[in-house]
Amino acid sequence: MKWDYWVCLYTEIHCTGRGLRATTIAAYQATLRQFRDYLHVRFNQLGPDQVRARHVLEYLQYLRVARDNSDSAVNRQLVILKSFYRAMVAMDHLTPEQNPLIRFPKIKSSPRKLPVVLTSDEVRKLLRVPAANTIIGLRDRAILTLLYGTGIRASECASLKEGEVDLEGQDDPTVAEAQQRAALGRA
Repeated sequence: MKWDYWVCLYTEIHCTGRGLRATTIAAYQATLRQFRDYLHVRFNQLGPDQVRARHVLEYLQYLRVARDNSDSAVNRQLVILKSFYRAMVAMDHLTPEQNPLIRFPKIKSSPRKLPVVLTSDEVRKLLRVPAANTIIGLRDRAILTLLYGTGIRASECASLKEGEVDLEGQDDPTVAEAQQRAALGRA
């Protein structure tokens, strides 16, 4: 019961107040429920105010070993738990000394992999895939050119509105340069 109340407080007051998106809040709720469920099974109904650093450490080890989570996934869980307990202290449900993660060390993440970069020949082949004699093909070629030339994310491309791309290259020299580099046949 206390878990549900605290998770609700955290998500409805703290997360919403910070302007987090609904999908982010849902992910935070899922993380906290997963932690709660682990504690209930492993430590027999341990409440959020009874959690100690050793419980969190055991949980993170469980995520690594039993669930085979990557360092970044474990780190994400830890960040959410730290945020949750900081918020509970800020809302006066815990004293700072009761925060189990107050002095919890950061987890060193593994080095990031370098992205795979296409060769000029591969880019030319990719841009030739959409049919040049159909509207859909021309649209797809324009999208590929924009994605490759500017480096924007697919979600950013999908949310673009008419007039937001400077096709003449007047407004943003970086985008204009990228668009020129990625122009059809020259990428």
